[in-house]
Amino acid sequence: LQEEFKIDGPNGEHKVDVMDLVGPSTGEVMRCSELSPLPVEVGRQVVAQCAKGLAYLHSIGLVHGDLHPGNIAFALPNLDSLSVE
Repeated sequence: LQEEFKIDGPNGEHKVDVMDLVGPSTGEVMRCSELSPLPVEVGRQVVAQCAKGLAYLHSIGLVHGDLHPGNIAFALPNLDSLSVE
């Protein structure tokens, strides 16, 4: 978690959690590659990791209100080892 804050909107106050930068979403990968649909084993691993992540969120009282392929992302390599160029 990088930062958290609250924002007022037309439906009341909402808590916002700013997370670490991640790689492409499963939706982007499926749209922009020959991996559409994802290989079965990759899909199984993605679903299993999502289930574990959601279970953890629920265990600490959080709910993900917008789960879809565009919000499921692959990890990036360690960005600290990359140059700005």
